[in-house]
Amino acid sequence: MKHFYLTTRIAMLVAALIFWLSPTALHAQRPVTSSLQVPLAGTVSVPLTDGNVEDVALSGFVHVLAQVRTQGPFQPSDPFRIQINLDSVSGVGRVTGFRYQAMGAFRINLPTAPVDPLNASFDLLVAGLPPNPILPPNPIIPFDKFIPLDVSFLFNFLGDTLNNISIQSISVPES
Repeated sequence: MKHFYLTTRIAMLVAALIFWLSPTALHAQRPVTSSLQVPLAGTVSVPLTDGNVEDVALSGFVHVLAQVRTQGPFQPSDPFRIQINLDSVSGVGRVTGFRYQAMGAFRINLPTAPVDPLNASFDLLVAGLPPNPILPPNPIIPFDKFIPLDVSFLFNFLGDTLNNISIQSISVPES
């Protein structure tokens, strides 16, 4: 009787191993990768030290890499993985003439494809800000060298493939 149970257990382990290593099971675990680059353009208002704001027309690109793991026996609980990188996003302030450069990356893992806009925050660097001490003593400059930049994205997945991205809004949050 012990021999029967041992043989049955070995047979079950071999069957499970064959299924796990089968081409269908291995294919189900491979991620579907999509890569899109979309233009980013918009005007943001940056607060200045004199109480006013300056408009900065930003332009550049957003690169989005999405990986989706298809259904399988070892599917992770968050199969939708999205990586967003800013690419050459910059602009010039209309009041100060300072050059602004947006930079950063954002990554998120989700259990399903996002249907609502996804909000990400990046850094807007004031590249032309002079070092301290500044002469004359009270020039009009942005409050900080690093300013938060919020971007709202809407994703369109067709099955497991990222089909399209639209930028819903771009803004500098009020201080």
